[in-house]
Amino acid sequence: MSKEESARKVELQINELEDMLGRVPGWITRNGMILFVILFALLLFGSWVYRYPDKKNARIVVTSVNPPADLKARTSGKITRLFVVNNEQVNTGDVLAMIENPAAYDDVVQLKQSLEFLDSLSIDEVTEDMTELNNVKLGTIQSQYSIFLKVYRDYMEFKRIDSHQRRIETSRTELRRQREFTTSLTERASTQEEAYNLAQRQNNRDGTLYEEGVISQADLEESYSEMLAERNKRQEIISQLAENNISIARTENQIVELELRQQEEQSGMINTLEESYNNLKASITSWEQTYLLVAPVDGSVTFTTYWSENQNVQLGEKVLTIIPAKSGSMIGKISLPLAGAGEVHEGDQVFIQFDNFPHLNYGMVKGYVKNISEVSDDDFYTVEVELPNGLLSFYDIEIPFSQNMQGNAEILTDKKRLLTRVLNPIRSAISKQVEM
Repeated sequence: MSKEESARKVELQINELEDMLGRVPGWITRNGMILFVILFALLLFGSWVYRYPDKKNARIVVTSVNPPADLKARTSGKITRLFVVNNEQVNTGDVLAMIENPAAYDDVVQLKQSLEFLDSLSIDEVTEDMTELNNVKLGTIQSQYSIFLKVYRDYMEFKRIDSHQRRIETSRTELRRQREFTTSLTERASTQEEAYNLAQRQNNRDGTLYEEGVISQADLEESYSEMLAERNKRQEIISQLAENNISIARTENQIVELELRQQEEQSGMINTLEESYNNLKASITSWEQTYLLVAPVDGSVTFTTYWSENQNVQLGEKVLTIIPAKSGSMIGKISLPLAGAGEVHEGDQVFIQFDNFPHLNYGMVKGYVKNISEVSDDDFYTVEVELPNGLLSFYDIEIPFSQNMQGNAEILTDKKRLLTRVLNPIRSAISKQVEM
């Protein structure tokens, strides 16, 4: 075989080999497409079945339902009186401290006790020695106390003079006299009526006798004159009775007017007295709220920064804290930012990591969203977290509770499908294109 034939034979074999390698068998193509469809279907099914939640991270404070009560200064100045010691048990309303002011605490207490005693008395039972205190220093309360004393003295002077009552008594005496005179006139009128009737009958008889010629005309005229005289007397008594009745009505009306005027003036003075009394009590309350630190709940006092008298405090500074005797169950409060807050719902799980108890060593505490505030405050919603297992962590470690425990909260919102998360950005982009 020549070299040319050998070369041609080799070339033919190479071409046959290339044709064989370049042609994919049909069974491989069919099986490959089926496998791709199955894998795509499995991926699509998995993305539809698999769901996972979003996480919202925020700060949380765990405290009791009855949290500690911080007492802050409502004015600046020195602590002039400190009535308690650290960890002392106090009751609601106990005075704990006083900040520097012009009033003397004991004088204000004395005035307040006097007013509380006056509350149990009627206005007419109050005497001047009950209201007037000597050489007292009341500071900002002094002006209202002076007004109250002046109004009270004016009222007592009004009661002492009582000019209206005197005029009323005088009018009542006059009324009794007029009514007695009416009784007398009525009796006289009755007697005079009988005298007039007798004179009238006598005149009638004299008329008959005159017609019979028994008496003269002069006798008849004399009889008639006596009858007229008796009638005039009767009429005069009737007129006096009418005038006296008018006087009685006038006196009765005068008494009513005097009583009404007395009642109006007395009511006005009592109202003014009550107003000044209430203003005085309000002034005492305002003084207490400004200069006194009072326990709002039963519990124990905890000193934070200030421990003794003559220390200076500034307006708004926390001076004392009251740990309630009955703190109640624990509750968490989350400050949730506005962004994405709409995805958080009641019942969502919350995982808490406390700052002073590392979660890798102590584990996390589980809770649930109990309530979400309807209105935001400073771009944050307040979310209440219920702790059904208390502070028992996932490691079965009971984390010791202390008030106002700080930490990070991880809120798990509603679970969404993986397919939905993949398609949502695409849908959003398509929607923007359509709107454009």
